[in-house]
Amino acid sequence: MSSARRIGALLVAATLLGACAAPRQQVSDPPYVEQLRLRITKVRGAIQETREAIARSRGAAWLPELYVRLAELLSEEARYHFEVAYEREQRSSRVLHVPQVRFLKEQAISVYRRVLAEHPDAALADRILFNIGHELRELGRYDEMVAALEELSTRFPKSPLRAEALLVLGDHAFDKGELETAERRYQAIVSGPPTAVTGLAHYKLGWVWMNRADCAKSLGAFERAIDAAAAWQAARGASGTERAGQGGVGVGGAAAERPGQAIDVRREALVDLVYCYATDRPVAEALPYLRSRAATRAAYVAALERLASRYGVLDEAKGSAAVTRELLRLGPTAPERLDDARQLYGAVTKAGLYDRVGEDVGLITTALRRQLQRVEGSEEMRQLTRKELELYARDLATRAQAAFQRRPQDTALGAQVAKAYAVWLDAFPQAGERVAILLNLADVLAELGRHEEAGLRYAEAAQVSVDDASRKDRLYDAVVEFQASLGGLAGRSHTDRVVVRAAMRRSGEQLLAMGLEPDKARVTKLGMAQTWYDSGDYDRAIDQLTALAYEYPGTKEGRAAVHLVLDSFNTLNDYEGLIAAGRRFMGPGGPADDALRREILPIVTAAENRRLDEVSLAAAGAEGGDLDSLEQFAERYQGTDLGERALLNAFVAARAVGDRKRLYELGEELARSYPKSEQVPGILGSLGKQAVATFELDRAVGLFEKAAAGATEQRPRLLVAAGELLEATGQTQRALDLYGRAVAAAGETAARQQPLERLARALEILGDDRRLVSTLAPLSGGASADVLARLGLAQARIGRVDDAERNLGAALAAPDATAEAKARAHLGSAETLARALEGYEVAGDLEGIQELVTLIDVTEQAYLQAARQGSALVTPVALGRLAAMAGTAAARVSRLQPPGDLSAADAEAFRQGLARRVDALGATGRDALQACAEQAWTGRVFNEAVRSCLAGRPVSADAVRAEGLRPRASVTLPPAAEELRGRLAKNPEDAETLVALASLALDAGDPHLARVALARAVAQGGGPEAQNLLGIASLDAGDLTGALEAFADAADAGLEAGRQNLAAALRGAGLAEAAQKALERFAAGKPGGRLLPGAGGS
Repeated sequence: MSSARRIGALLVAATLLGACAAPRQQVSDPPYVEQLRLRITKVRGAIQETREAIARSRGAAWLPELYVRLAELLSEEARYHFEVAYEREQRSSRVLHVPQVRFLKEQAISVYRRVLAEHPDAALADRILFNIGHELRELGRYDEMVAALEELSTRFPKSPLRAEALLVLGDHAFDKGELETAERRYQAIVSGPPTAVTGLAHYKLGWVWMNRADCAKSLGAFERAIDAAAAWQAARGASGTERAGQGGVGVGGAAAERPGQAIDVRREALVDLVYCYATDRPVAEALPYLRSRAATRAAYVAALERLASRYGVLDEAKGSAAVTRELLRLGPTAPERLDDARQLYGAVTKAGLYDRVGEDVGLITTALRRQLQRVEGSEEMRQLTRKELELYARDLATRAQAAFQRRPQDTALGAQVAKAYAVWLDAFPQAGERVAILLNLADVLAELGRHEEAGLRYAEAAQVSVDDASRKDRLYDAVVEFQASLGGLAGRSHTDRVVVRAAMRRSGEQLLAMGLEPDKARVTKLGMAQTWYDSGDYDRAIDQLTALAYEYPGTKEGRAAVHLVLDSFNTLNDYEGLIAAGRRFMGPGGPADDALRREILPIVTAAENRRLDEVSLAAAGAEGGDLDSLEQFAERYQGTDLGERALLNAFVAARAVGDRKRLYELGEELARSYPKSEQVPGILGSLGKQAVATFELDRAVGLFEKAAAGATEQRPRLLVAAGELLEATGQTQRALDLYGRAVAAAGETAARQQPLERLARALEILGDDRRLVSTLAPLSGGASADVLARLGLAQARIGRVDDAERNLGAALAAPDATAEAKARAHLGSAETLARALEGYEVAGDLEGIQELVTLIDVTEQAYLQAARQGSALVTPVALGRLAAMAGTAAARVSRLQPPGDLSAADAEAFRQGLARRVDALGATGRDALQACAEQAWTGRVFNEAVRSCLAGRPVSADAVRAEGLRPRASVTLPPAAEELRGRLAKNPEDAETLVALASLALDAGDPHLARVALARAVAQGGGPEAQNLLGIASLDAGDLTGALEAFADAADAGLEAGRQNLAAALRGAGLAEAAQKALERFAAGKPGGRLLPGAGGS
């Protein structure tokens, strides 16, 4: 073993022995002092090395930097000597006299000044001046310090150390009380570019203004300090602490960290601005203001503590309450929170601010609980604190309840009072005042309408009451509240509902066992029965409530029991039971008086209606239901609204299942039993539509007429529907009568237009222009363009030219005129001109002849204008009439002679001109006739005008009217038609069934019915066979135009029977040439379809 190890072992042994023999000696923080001594040794070594480097670097460019390095090392050694002395004095004071420190700092100053003297333009000059100022400041040589730093700020305005130098100068002036100088120094910083000390300068300015008692400017400066510090921190990514740095950068330099010189500008500015904020800014904005400005929660709490203290001094109750609430929520657990609780109590009671009393009591009790969890303090002090804060919490709650009693409409305050009492009960479960607080809480809850909670609190108070009388009162109060709560439990959880009902029954049973006055017994029994109703046990509820109703008739509880019984049946959907119970209550010996009967009757009536709905739903079942049950119900309530509804529902059900026979029977029964019912016209109209759908045309006409007799608003529409069916069966005269009645029923309303147009059309079909004019002229005011055009055309035909021109002009000017109406109006104008042309007497002079030619041109243009409107009916008429007019005019022009005063040459030229005019008119006539005939093939139009053109005959002026049908014969269809009608009742758009029924009608000799059915079949896509049959039915009914057009459509669709029938029909109309042309125009088609007699061939 080496000697070193032996010595070490002996030392260890000696130490251990010494430890056993004597107590350990305490040393005051030796590690830190030893650390400082080690640093001194190291810095002295660095000083020596720097001196040697200086000696070797004479004349070198970096020599100034070595001197600066030396001075900073001397300053650093001085700082370590000061710290050693500070530690030796047990850190009692930082005001110490340490000779080494002064000596080293003066050496550093000497070195700095040597550099400035020898190297005035050194790059580190600003740093040197700043460090000199710092050393002079610590040596207490303030005048020299000021001179050095002022030189720095003057010589080096762009130096990064200038702001720190100005800050030191400002602080020096502030400490001397020279506020103007200090302000100027700080302003010089904040007016320059942002630096690390800009926020601190704003902060210092805030203190300057505060010392001048200018709180507005002081607040602004503190706010800018916070903003500037935050901006600098965000820009540089610095830590949350801004250092009031006042030196340069370098080892041991003045900028090195020193204990006690760090300051969080954002925190300190926020805390210090509170003094002025409390007096200059609104109390209500204090918390949001501080919260928005605080960088950390700790800073926010510190500012709140300062503000609470300030508001306490100013006796500002509202502000104190708001701030202490925030402190009690956010502040750390500490004895100061108890002071906050006391201040909160004082502020709230002083200002009467009980709108947040529940929260306040919660904060106070929470502060108490947290303080009691701390280990500090004696048990006696704990009990005193508990007693004090319990009194505060209870007093706040009772004062708030008194305020609520003065303002019972303030439910928000009531809710806070209830919360305060609930918090108190949770916080002080063993307090002697528990019963009183429970009753207070129950009273508040009852006032708020929170009855179930009130009942539970009353019941809880009853359990801890000491005497039976009090216990009975509390139980009865609980029963009353539970009963009031039963209707409002729907939104509560299942557990809450079960608890309340069970508590109600338990409290009621206890009360009844203790004996109750009759009035209270009624209330209690009703409440207990109501719990079964509320829980859904309706059978038990009905038994108990019925017994209660008969036990206490005429009382409020008895009436309530009756209503609950009926509602129980209703909830069970037992309408028979409800009806029976209601009738029993209202009957002899029942508990219902007159007033209650008036209340029950609508309920029973509604149940009867719902029972009717059930029966109706069963009658409309998937298999068609049972209409007998509805008819029996209607018979039971015959003569009442309910009986009428039952018949109506039976009617609807019969229609739904397609039972036509029952449908008609029920409709007739309704009309017979309830003739004044508003529903009868609608029912009869619906039956009429049903008859139309099944092609029972005579029945439909009768039903529409009956419906119209009882209807008012719908009468014109129903009469028109009946008239249209009569027209379709060739009964135009009867249709005219119905249309006239419809026009009269409509009066001057908009409903007048439809029947008036139908009346005009029917009158035109009859071909009696004078009757048409005499009938329509008095009705023409406000008539549609269609009516005016028909009227004007008829007037033109009978020579009433002025009236015709007026009505035709009105038709053309009408904004809603159809193309058909415009075409008729232009045709009427052309006919008026043609009539004038016929009666025009030509004078023998040239002017008279020119007027004739002009009139011919104008008439020609009028016919062409009518033709251009695109009306399938009017266009061929206009063309045909143009052809006739052109022929007549050509003959007349050809007979004209030249005026006698013309020369031979002029007379010859005149004759040639007339000849050319005659040729032109002839060409116009031929073209118009050809265009008219061509309508048959291009537009498949075969009306009277087209047929005349095909035959080369003149077109008459009245060819524009539609063709009338021959009257319908009375025919009975075979029984097979009934099945087809039944199918159509369920599906009126079944094209196959429509064609079958039409074929049956054709075979039976009823082409009118077949024509109507086939028209619907074609509309539903029945195909060329249906179109061909429609042509046959139309031909048999007397509608040659419709027949030819239907045959043409079938031929165009590729049916050979349609092609052959078209040719046959044309031949039958005397149009053999057209028949042959039809066979040429339409290609041979596919076989199939019915043929007319004489149609067909190879």
